[in-house]
Amino acid sequence: MRKIMVIGSCEQSDFLLLVCKVLSHADGRVLFIDGSRSRSTTHYISSLLHVGEIVEFEGFDIGVHFSSYVDVSKWLEDQDQGVYDFVIVQSDDRNFYDRCSLEAMDAHVILTQFDKGSMQRNEQILTDLRLTERAVVPFVGLYVPYVVCSIHEEYIEERYNKLAVQWSDDKLRIHYDERLYERFIDGQFAERLNLKRLSRSYRRQIIAFVQRISMLEMNQVKRAFRISRRR
Repeated sequence: MRKIMVIGSCEQSDFLLLVCKVLSHADGRVLFIDGSRSRSTTHYISSLLHVGEIVEFEGFDIGVHFSSYVDVSKWLEDQDQGVYDFVIVQSDDRNFYDRCSLEAMDAHVILTQFDKGSMQRNEQILTDLRLTERAVVPFVGLYVPYVVCSIHEEYIEERYNKLAVQWSDDKLRIHYDERLYERFIDGQFAERLNLKRLSRSYRRQIIAFVQRISMLEMNQVKRAFRISRRR
């Protein structure tokens, strides 16, 4: 079981759900834990919220009722070993990651924006987590949404570097797209994930992100993406 930690104070449920759908077609069973304060994934599964702790959606499982990572760990321990190949845990809440170890995770991701509030919330979580951890922890850096502004990426990354974060060399950038935002709204009301009609840039970012967090071969990830688009 490969565990991926996602620290993200910005809205990104649409992107991560699409990632999970692609990953679920790469010959692996996927669990996505939404530990964010807004629980934005519930917009897609509102009709399934009372089914149980874990609900199946678009070929993978989602959990939105866990109050902390400790609860997630206990639940996983009660399941059959190997029931999941990938577990993605996402939160913007410092309390959710209480007593969570960075070293217990196989991959680490930071979702950030350029706005000050987003950075401050991420910094709070990282400050709590790094107190008992090794000096430097590698993270995959993802800007979502990415906008051109007067604040430079170097400034953002320097602030995170002070918290023992080693950014990936090739960072991912999801540019703001009004048409894409419109499709996500439609998908929420339809309670469906649609990978069709995504921009070429967005498709590349999904494929690159899946490959990095899963460590699967790129050909396998691209094949999974093609299957996901058809379904």
